[in-house]
Order: sequence, then structure tokens, then C-alpha cells
Amino acid sequence: MSRATRVLFKRRARRLFAQLIGAEEFGEGQAASRQRRYEAARGLVKISNNEGGGAKVVGRLFLKGTRRREEGIKALLRLSDDELDEFGYKAIGHVAEVILSTKLLATVMNRTRESIFFSQCISTALTGGHGTAAILHLAITETRSFFAHVTSARLFIFCKQVIENEEQTGLKWYCGAKLYRMETLAASSAPDPGVRRSGGQMDGQAAIEWT
Repeated sequence: MSRATRVLFKRRARRLFAQLIGAEEFGEGQAASRQRRYEAARGLVKISNNEGGGAKVVGRLFLKGTRRREEGIKALLRLSDDELDEFGYKAIGHVAEVILSTKLLATVMNRTRESIFFSQCISTALTGGHGTAAILHLAITETRSFFAHVTSARLFIFCKQVIENEEQTGLKWYCGAKLYRMETLAASSAPDPGVRRSGGQMDGQAAIEWT
């Protein structure tokens, strides 16, 4: 990628990132916010797919500063809620790997250490009950790192909030219940309940049983 092209990529990526995190403030209805968020995410994925360093450009946008990181990850979790409404259970399973929110979360994860991604990016974003499908997908596909570094207390509160606030027949409730069950299994398999689990005590088979 030439220097001029990289500059253009960075400018466009910054505009799209601003659109992504500012989607909630646009328009008078939820549909307008969703459309803005989707268009921004699609543009960022397109840049990320460029083999000349696009993923690096996009990943850095989400990691440059605490506030930007928090706003960016929360916007992706809201996008995940949009996709759950649209795709249903497919937004959790293998199809999730081609969904915009999952692609962008993977881009961010690949630009930093897994311990930082899960402890600082994901764990701190577990508020408001948003993004249950994306969180569950990460717990299933990155089981060891997820349960080693995501704060157990935050995850418990997150699941409890989703389960209490959502209808039992809804997909968000279903995701929250499955995630809570995985958390319970991970905690119970730790050698000492008083010691913070490390290395992801729940094995791959336990995760597969909950897909």
C-alpha cells in the first residue's frame, strides 16, 4: 500500500469509526441508528480486508485510547444485537464468523494480546446487556482465553441482567442463559474457588456442548 493510499484509508476509517460510535445520536428512530451502524461497520470491514495493511489501520482505531476503545467495542456489541434480530441463531453459530460485528471484534483481537483484549476490551464492556450473541460466540470460540481473562463478577452480573430483563422465549435471553451456564461450568472446574481461574478451565468439549 502506497503512503497516499494509506492516508486515504486512515481518513476514511476514522470517518466510519466516528459514524459507528455516533450512530445512537443520529435520527429520531432506531432504524436510522441501525442503518448508520451497519453502513459504518461494512465500510470498516472492507478496509480491514485490504491486504495492504487495512486490518492494522482498523484495529488501531479501536485500541487508541481508553475512551475510544470502550465506545468502539460497545458499538460493536450493539451491532451484534442488530444482527441477532436479523439472523437469529445463525448470529451465534459458525455463520457468526462472517457477520460484521464478529469480523471487527476478531480484527481488534488480532491487533493486541488476547489477555488485553478480553480483560480490557470485553470485560469492561459488559454493561447494559448488549451484545449477548457476540459475547457468547467469543466464549465458545475462544474458551480458554475468554474464561481466563474476562472478570468473573462482571460476566455474572451481565448474564443476570440479560436473563432478568429479556423474555424467556427471546434469543437474547437464550444467549444470556447459555453464557451463564458456561460461566458456571468454568468456575466449578477451577481447582480452588477462591483462586482466579487461569488458562480457561472449561475444556473444548464443554464449550461444544453449548453450541
